[in-house]
Amino acid sequence: MFPPECRCPGADSFPASRPVHVEGCGDAGALPIREGRTGALKRMPPNRRWNAEVVMAQGHCILISRLCRRCWPAGPLCALLASAPVLAAWLLRPEDPALALCATAGGCAGAAACWLAWRLHSRDQFAREEGRFRAIVDNGFDSVTILDRQGGITFQSRSVRHILGWEPGEMLGRSAFELVHPEDLGAVGAAFEDRAAGRGVGEALEFRARHRDGSWRWVEVVASGLVDMNGLAGIVLNTRDVSDRHRTEERLRVLSDAVEQSPVSVLITDPSGRIVYVNPAFTHITGYAPHEVLGRNPRILKSGLMGAEVYQALWQALTRGESWKGELLNRRKNGELFWEWAVISAVRDAQGRTTHFLAVKEDITARKRSEQEAQASGELLRALFDSSPAAIVVTDRDARVRLWNRAAHAVFGWKAAEVVGRPLPYLPPGEAQEARRLVDLVHSGGSVSDVECQRIRKDGTPLDVSLSAAPLRGPRGELAGAVGILTDISDRRRSEEQVRLQLRRLSALHTVDLAIASTTSVHVALGIVVDLARRELEVDAAEVLLWSPDQSALQPAIADALAGPARGPSSLGSTLATRAIHDGRMCACGPECGAGPCPTCALRLQAGLAGCRALPLAARGQVLGALVVCHAEPREWDPASLEFLETLAGQAAIAIASATLYDDLRRANSELQEAYEATIEGWSRAMDLRDRETEGHSQRVAEMTLRLAARMGVPEAEQVHMRRGALLHDIGKMGVPDSILLKAGTLTDDEWEIMRMHPVYACSMLGQIEFLRPALDIPLCHHEKWDGTGYPRGLAGEEIPLAARIFAVADVWDALRSDRPYRAAWPERDVLEHIQSLAGTHFDPRVVECLAGLLEAETESQMGRAA
Repeated sequence: MFPPECRCPGADSFPASRPVHVEGCGDAGALPIREGRTGALKRMPPNRRWNAEVVMAQGHCILISRLCRRCWPAGPLCALLASAPVLAAWLLRPEDPALALCATAGGCAGAAACWLAWRLHSRDQFAREEGRFRAIVDNGFDSVTILDRQGGITFQSRSVRHILGWEPGEMLGRSAFELVHPEDLGAVGAAFEDRAAGRGVGEALEFRARHRDGSWRWVEVVASGLVDMNGLAGIVLNTRDVSDRHRTEERLRVLSDAVEQSPVSVLITDPSGRIVYVNPAFTHITGYAPHEVLGRNPRILKSGLMGAEVYQALWQALTRGESWKGELLNRRKNGELFWEWAVISAVRDAQGRTTHFLAVKEDITARKRSEQEAQASGELLRALFDSSPAAIVVTDRDARVRLWNRAAHAVFGWKAAEVVGRPLPYLPPGEAQEARRLVDLVHSGGSVSDVECQRIRKDGTPLDVSLSAAPLRGPRGELAGAVGILTDISDRRRSEEQVRLQLRRLSALHTVDLAIASTTSVHVALGIVVDLARRELEVDAAEVLLWSPDQSALQPAIADALAGPARGPSSLGSTLATRAIHDGRMCACGPECGAGPCPTCALRLQAGLAGCRALPLAARGQVLGALVVCHAEPREWDPASLEFLETLAGQAAIAIASATLYDDLRRANSELQEAYEATIEGWSRAMDLRDRETEGHSQRVAEMTLRLAARMGVPEAEQVHMRRGALLHDIGKMGVPDSILLKAGTLTDDEWEIMRMHPVYACSMLGQIEFLRPALDIPLCHHEKWDGTGYPRGLAGEEIPLAARIFAVADVWDALRSDRPYRAAWPERDVLEHIQSLAGTHFDPRVVECLAGLLEAETESQMGRAA
C-alpha cells in the first residue's frame, strides 16, 4: 500500500544503527530528536506532539509509532502497517545488513507518504483548535498573561481590558511588577520565585494591581510554569478581578466588627427562638458567656416582673411583620435586675420567609435610675418651690410669669392664677426704669445678686425686697427665661435701722467714757453728755444740775437750753429735778400728766415746751444731781430712747463721781507724795547729822544732779527718781560702824572693804520699798568709774546707769567746792579743771562736757543779770 522504504532527508547526519528519541516539535519547525535517551538534540521534520523511536541504519530510518497525544493517530499507524513485514524480519535478524536495508528502503517510502498526509491533516486540525483555544482565552472571564523568566509580559489576552483597562498589546515588553502595589511587591516577588522553582503551582495569590486609570484593583492570580525544550520558558498567569468581592468582604468585616464592638447588645435567634448569636456586649451586660446561651431561648433573661401583655404585644407586632420597640425589665446571670430598651424585628429571605429574629438592646438601667432620681428631684424641687419662704418667680423670654410660688402670693398678695401668663405685676411706677433695666439684664443672659430695691404689693403699699435673679436656659443651652428670688427685707431694714441707732448711741456712750477717762474736768464730760442728749434723742433742751451739800440745793452745772421766755429751762429743770431726786426715779411732765397738771406744768407751758423729763443722778447711794431734757413738739418715747436717756444719766453720774473721786485721790496722793518726800529729806538730814563734815551735801548734790539731768534731756518723771536717789546716795553708810565711818586716821584695807560695802547696804535697804526701787541706780552705782575701776561691781562705760554717771560728777563737784577739816574748798575753775582731767577715766566725758556748758551758761546768765 505504501512504498516499503524511502530516503529520509538529513539521515546521513545521524550515526548508523543508533536509536534516537523524539521529544516533540513546534508548529513549523523541524522535529527535535535526542540521541538515545540522553543524547544531544537534533532537528527532524515537523510533527506536532508526536513521540516515536527512530532507528538509523546506513542513512535510512524506520519510524515506529509509540505515542501520539491530542493528534490524529492515522499517520503513525499507517507507517507502522506499511513497514511491518520488513521491520519484523529486521527485528528477528538485526545483524543482517540486507534486512536492515530492506526495512529502510521499503518502510521509508510508505512512512514518508503517510507522514505527509498526516502532517497536512494535523496542520488543519491545529489551526482549528488554536482558533478555538484563542477564542476561549480571549473571551474568558479571567485574563491570561504569559511572563518571561524576568517577569516581562510576553502575552496578554483581551480579557485584560475589562480587568485592568489595558489593551492586550499595550503592556508587552514591560515588567509585570510595574502593575503591583508597592505594599504587595514583596509577597508577589516571593510567589514569582516559588512558581519559577516549581513550588506552589496552582495556588492563588491576591494583591492590588494598578488599573490604567491609576486606581488600584484587587486581583486573584493563579500561576503555573511554561516549559519548553530548554526547560522553564516563562510563567502563565490566570488573573481574575476580585475587587467587588474584596469590597463586599470589607463591608462584611466592618459590619461584623461593628456588631462585635457595639456597646449595645445584639442577639439573633432562629425562627423557633433558639439563640444562634450574641455579641460581646450581650455578655458584658447580662453576664452570660456565648456558650451558655447558644441554642437556648431568650426567656432565660426574663425577670418575671413584666406583665404578660408586654410579651403578647411583642409577638403580635412580629407576627404582623412589624418591629417591636419597648422597655424590658430583665435579670442578669447574677440575679441582678436591669432595664433594657429593645428593638426586635424579623429577618426575612428573598422569598419573604422569616429566617431569624434580631434583637438590638441597650442597657438603660442607669438612665432609668437617673429618670427616677430626676423625677424625685423634680418632686423635691416642686416641694421646695412651694414651701420656700422666699418669693420665687419664673418668667419666659417675654418677661411673662410662668411660675409663681406660695411665698410670692403671701409677699405680694397676688394669687398664681392672677399673674401667670401676664407681665410682672409688682414693678413700681416710680422705679419703672431701673426695674425694667434689671429685667432686661437677666433676660439677656446676665444675673443680679442681693440687689435691694422696692416693689409694690397688690394693695399698692411699697415693699423693700432683696432680689437675686439669673437666666433660665433650656436643655440645649438656649435662653428660655429667668428665675428671680425676692425676699421681704422690711423687718430686716427696721432691725438694721435699730442696730445702726444702737451702734450710734453706743459710740456716743463710748465718747462719754473716753471723756470721763481722759479729762479730770467734770464740766467737759457733762458738756458731752448734754450734747449727746440733744443730738441722739432729738430733744430741744438739756441741762445737768449738781447737788450742793453746802446749800442743800441744785445748782446748774451745764445747760443747752432753748432760746425762749425770760425764765430759762433751769427754773423748770430745778423744779422737775427736785421731784425726780425726791422720788428717786425718772419724772415726766407733759401730756401724760392728764387732767391733773403737775406742779411743773405751768413752768413747762410758760417755756413753750411740749414735755420734759428729769432723771436723778446718784452714785453709791449719794445724790449728785439731775439730768433734765425738754422737747418743744409732742413725741412718743420708745423704750430704746428711754433706755438710752437712763444710760446717759448713769454716765453723767459716773462722770461726776469720777471727777469727785479724782479730786479726792489727787488730794490724797499729793499729801502722800509730800509725806514721802519729807521722809526722804528727813533720812538725808539724818545722814548729814551723823557726818557733820558733809552736812547739807546731799541737798546740794541732789540739786546739781537735777540741773545736769535737765540739761542732758532726762525726762521729768525720771528726774524725780534721780532726786530721791541723790538724797539717799549714802544711806548705805548707816550700815558702816562709826569706828570706821568717823575714824580720823587712814583706813586699813579691811576697813576699806567694809566702807566699800555701803552701796550694797543701800540697795538692800531701799530695795524693799517699791516706790524707791527706780531710785536705786545712784545709791548702788555712784562709786563706779568710767574705766571700770570703781566699786562695788566694777562697771565700765555705758554699763553704768546714766543717773549714776551724772551724780558722780555732781558729787565730786560739790565735795571739792566744800570746806573740809583737812582742806579748804577749791575754786570753781580748779574743780572744773580737775573733773575735766578725769574725763574718760573716772567720769563720763559727755557728762563732764555738760557740766562745763552748764557752768558757762550760768555764768553768762549771772553776768547778764548784773548788767
